[in-house]
Amino acid sequence: MHTDRDAQASRAFRATPEELLFKLYQEETVTVYPPAPILFKCRCSRERSADAIALLPNRSAQRLLPSKVTLR
Repeated sequence: MHTDRDAQASRAFRATPEELLFKLYQEETVTVYPPAPILFKCRCSRERSADAIALLPNRSAQRLLPSKVTLR
């Protein structure tokens, strides 16, 4: 025996993500932005690395300098 509650639950499962947002936040202004890829891009450079090392205490900087660092 299906109840009205079952019918509501069934409709909720067929709703799009946008429809669910509008239903959940109906008293708010909802803005749905187009999907965008999530990217990570390293902005490292020799200059940025040198600036970061220059901010370290002298003893810590000296420990880093002899090591080999590869920037890609």
